Amino acid sequence: TSRWKRNDRFPECLACDGTATKEHHFMQTWCRGKKQFESETLCMDCHMFSWRSYSDPDFMLPEEYDKVRWEKMVRDKAAADAGADA
Repeated sequence: TSRWKRNDRFPECLACDGTATKEHHFMQTWCRGKKQFESETLCMDCHMFSWRSYSDPDFMLPEEYDKVRWEKMVRDKAAADAGADA
């Protein structure tokens, strides 16, 4: 833990409310202006881990965004073809 840094945004331990925490894990992802993050800290007082995460409601990873886009294109093409046949 000597190389772990403090998370100044969330310094409190969720178990004991202590502030002697070190960040064990942090990952942040931005995609098309939306964000998602996860953070895990270790409290040096009670030795418990605290996990926090957040995701914007309409956050999508690039592969999820592309899947939705392609599915919509397929639906629109099928609807256009069905309309041309009628």
